[in-house]
Amino acid sequence: MDDDHLTETNPDLVKFRRTTWHGMAHWAGTGPPGTNCGDCAHFVDVPCARGEYHRCRMYLKLMGRYGEDRIPAPTASCRHFEER
Repeated sequence: MDDDHLTETNPDLVKFRRTTWHGMAHWAGTGPPGTNCGDCAHFVDVPCARGEYHRCRMYLKLMGRYGEDRIPAPTASCRHFEER
């Protein structure tokens, strides 16, 4: 038996937490069906010491900094999705 069912009261929240990268502006999978971060206008390459990493510009706008995770392009988009 999966222990998450014993402590988590909202299975949808568990799914959102598991699929959302730190640095996304909202929960993954809440955007238009069939869209992903790589097709979003907010998905940008940010140069870092170790190369370029995909980040969310909407997260930067909301939080004042980029998130910690690199966001893979195929990640299901969030509600802030805007087509490029």
